[in-house]
Amino acid sequence: MGIVPGATKAQIDDLVEEFAAAARVVAASGFDAVELHLGHNYLLSSFLSPNLNKRKDEYGGSIENRLRFPRRVIEAVREALPDSMSLWAKLNMADGVPAGLWLDESLPMARVLEADGHLDAIELTGGSSLLNGMYFFRGDVPVREFAAAQSKVVGWGLKVYGPRIFPELPFEEAFFLDFARQFRAELSMPLIYLGGVNERSTIERVLGEGFSFVAIARAILRDPDLPNKLAAERTDHGLCVHCNKCMATIYSGTRCVLVPEESP
Repeated sequence: MGIVPGATKAQIDDLVEEFAAAARVVAASGFDAVELHLGHNYLLSSFLSPNLNKRKDEYGGSIENRLRFPRRVIEAVREALPDSMSLWAKLNMADGVPAGLWLDESLPMARVLEADGHLDAIELTGGSSLLNGMYFFRGDVPVREFAAAQSKVVGWGLKVYGPRIFPELPFEEAFFLDFARQFRAELSMPLIYLGGVNERSTIERVLGEGFSFVAIARAILRDPDLPNKLAAERTDHGLCVHCNKCMATIYSGTRCVLVPEESP
């Protein structure tokens, strides 16, 4: 893995405007909301992480400095959107790697984002797509399927290094709830709970603890009609078995491999 050169200040300025330009396109396209990704060690998340951000200027070091670029993006996107559109951010509570972002820093960051007043909600997550992808998936590790979806060289590398990037972490219902409760106790803004939601009882418990929304992406991949079934009390649980084979389908059209594909 090579070392990525740090972005120049001019490049950071350009990126802020590119985020705003993208938001204007989304608004013109008729969408109701925008989610900014401050999680999983993607671009904005990488600036927050002490494990990845080694800058020595005003964009690195302290919590305030590491937040500077994401805050600029959030403000620019909010200004680019009409008041009728919602804006929220997916925020890492913890990177799930040694020396990574953890609650002692992510909680103060969340308080700053709330005080800024640009976000309508924060969706709480964790993990690193770069270094620990299973932290926010949990369950089976589909290394074979991931390798098969890549070129031979990349596939071979995944077979060798996959266990390091995708460590085995068992699935548990509401596996992020203990972390998320810390944020619910500190913040007054709407929070979206994510992580280990497959049962009606989990949804009811999370909403009962003051979270405004619940994210259930994988469960809906398995059964897109699940929200309607839960609302109509036709079921009390999803059908997802947490095999995570859906992860490898992101290269060909994200789907649950247990759901038959429709004929063209």
